[in-house]
Amino acid sequence: MKSEHRHELEANSLAGFLNNLPENLRKHSNKIFLVVAAGLLVFAGLRYRDNQQLIKEQETRTALASAWDAAGQLRNMQIAFLRARPESIGDIVKTRNELLETGNRSAQQVISDSEKPKDASRMASAWLARAELFWTLANLPET
Repeated sequence: MKSEHRHELEANSLAGFLNNLPENLRKHSNKIFLVVAAGLLVFAGLRYRDNQQLIKEQETRTALASAWDAAGQLRNMQIAFLRARPESIGDIVKTRNELLETGNRSAQQVISDSEKPKDASRMASAWLARAELFWTLANLPET
């Protein structure tokens, strides 16, 4: 008998709650809206921060790849210097200087954007790309 009485009381309290729901919603609608709006604002802020971090990560990866690519292209220019005709040396020197500037700027961007403890391997790779760039430049024939 007690369980039937409890079930009856629960049904009555649920029915009472549902009957009072529209009135309670009208009464507390500003508070509910404020909580929902604050939640959405926090969610949007976190998404924005995460997207900005992803964009920065992608830019850093692109800059590091650019630095390594410039070092590789400069290394391939050794053959171009050896086979070059005297009239095309000026173009090769211009290309060499552009590659040096691009590689150095990209490596410097990675180094300056990297946070020391978090991105230590990326920073080391940028320093290594920069060293490779200058080593290759030092071993190119003089023009």
